[in-house]
Amino acid sequence: MRSNMTDVPLHPSLHKLSIAPRRLLRLSGFLIFLVAAGTLLYLMVTAMTSGNLASLLMLGLGGIMILPLILVMGLVLRYLDCRLGRQMSIANQLLQRHTAINARLTPTGISNKQGTLMALHPTDQSIVPKEPLFALINPSFRWSRPPQQEINVSLYCPALQADNDIVALQGNQQALLGKLVSWQGYARHMQTMMGIMLLIIIITAGIPGYMAFKGYRTYQHAQQGLQWAKNSTHWLQASGTVQHNKLATAKISKGKIRVQGYRPYCTFAYTVADTVQQGDQLFFCNHPIADRQTAESWLKKYPVGQSITVYYNPDDPTQSVLEAGYTIACESLIHRAKTGLLFIGGLAVLLLLIIAIVVREYRKQRTLGLTLQKNQLDSA
Repeated sequence: MRSNMTDVPLHPSLHKLSIAPRRLLRLSGFLIFLVAAGTLLYLMVTAMTSGNLASLLMLGLGGIMILPLILVMGLVLRYLDCRLGRQMSIANQLLQRHTAINARLTPTGISNKQGTLMALHPTDQSIVPKEPLFALINPSFRWSRPPQQEINVSLYCPALQADNDIVALQGNQQALLGKLVSWQGYARHMQTMMGIMLLIIIITAGIPGYMAFKGYRTYQHAQQGLQWAKNSTHWLQASGTVQHNKLATAKISKGKIRVQGYRPYCTFAYTVADTVQQGDQLFFCNHPIADRQTAESWLKKYPVGQSITVYYNPDDPTQSVLEAGYTIACESLIHRAKTGLLFIGGLAVLLLLIIAIVVREYRKQRTLGLTLQKNQLDSA
């Protein structure tokens, strides 16, 4: 046993609780080291065999990312080891300094990340707690899971009061660690945790919500553009001249990465009823694309100064387009928007299911807890 825990020898019932988690921590550290070393070795072999600059950069980047990650994981494992040491030290002090209280622990059916809740009943009639108490068994020791049936234990604690640490020794000398809680305090804590969890879910849901809003706006714009593209084949024609053209750039999504996108852009002038109008609609749904050559081919088709035929809306002569009836861009944009909306819809359904499960579990545990509290009061 390490000397920084306590100078008192560790109680025999705590040896198993101390050894098992430390083995797990050592195994976790070994696995982290293997993964990190294997990754670095792979990057080194790739850099040496390929001999190109990209592989060397990947090796450097991998080293910059992996070494701090190993340090952070080492600190986390160190923290967990120290935390385990503190828990063992507290439990050892309880066993050495306090007299056992005979009691019964009855499973309540409530078990979560906070711990397993068990109703506490002192068997000595002269020992009466000030309020109904429950034992919240520490969830960190799932390898010594609390029994599923009522058990008699020897309870070690400073006093039968809420928030006191406890050690419950079973008949086979197997120790259960935890603390005493009142139902009011436990329910208050669970309500706070529930609020935090729901807040995190709502904040998280805001991201796909914003994405859904943008996706729906894009879908509406593409649908409107598709309708205009189809109608433009019946629009009136006017003579015009290309005044300016350029290759506009913008970042676009391609799979999981963002790449440079290119959009052909040109302005033109045309005359309708002796009035000069200005337009810049090469075709409807003219969004950036990854293929630069395709974008440049559109600009070559409409060089500056070239005479062109402009199609304009007879109901609104300011609305015009050069490529009448070109629907491919709008159809492609609609397909991408639908795919994105379906994905976001799936995320929304998943979030709603998570919220429903969380709320259902909270209501279930609250109802069960109220029943347990009533039974405790009746028995008292």
